[in-house]
Amino acid sequence: MFSLSITSALSSVFTPFFSDQDTLPTRPGLIERREFEYIRHGTQSLMANIEVATGQVVAPSIGDTRTEADFCEHLHQTIATDPLAGWIFV
Repeated sequence: MFSLSITSALSSVFTPFFSDQDTLPTRPGLIERREFEYIRHGTQSLMANIEVATGQVVAPSIGDTRTEADFCEHLHQTIATDPLAGWIFV
C-alpha cells in the first residue's frame, strides 16, 4: 500500500504572545474589547505533510530554521510513522 503525501513548508510563521493589558473601556451595549498589543518572540518554520486520501496532517515539524537538513529530518520523521508503507511525496 502506498501513502501519497503532499509536503508543504512555511517559513517565518509569526508567533505572537498577547500582553496582559487591561481591556479597552466600553460603552453600554457594546462588547468588551481587548487591547491589540503583543510581545513578539520571533518566528518559526512549519513543515507538514497532508495525506491525500484522508486529509490528515502527518508528522508536522516546527523549528527555528528551514534548511535542507531540517527537511530531510522531517521526511525521516514522517516515514518513521509507517515504515512499511510505500511513501510518495509530492
